[in-house]
Amino acid sequence: MCARFAVDFKESASGQAWLAHHDDNNARISFTSDKGDGHVQLSTHESHWVKIDVFVSGTLIFRAWADEPYEEKHFWPDGADDIVPPNGDPPGRISKRGSWLQIRRADFSLPTTETGYWDIELADA
Repeated sequence: MCARFAVDFKESASGQAWLAHHDDNNARISFTSDKGDGHVQLSTHESHWVKIDVFVSGTLIFRAWADEPYEEKHFWPDGADDIVPPNGDPPGRISKRGSWLQIRRADFSLPTTETGYWDIELADA
């Protein structure tokens, strides 16, 4: 069991997130937001990639797979074998210190917007 230490986030969604559970191979980050409440489930896969499942209101919104090429973390949607990133940019990125996250909506089958991205940033970052 983890103590609830919430951090605020803003941009495409605004709310709070906290580490709800962690062990050697899994972590669960719960959140409340103006777009819906949910959680992010992270688990170590046998391939040594990290599987990331994002749920909002109990529904799996998308699955991604994280690698660790540089300081920021890159992640890819489930079944991303055929995705060729434009300009070498991965479909999803999270900052080295976890203060922001960005995904390219089209690669995760999310509704499009003017910018084409879904972003959140810690409110105090």
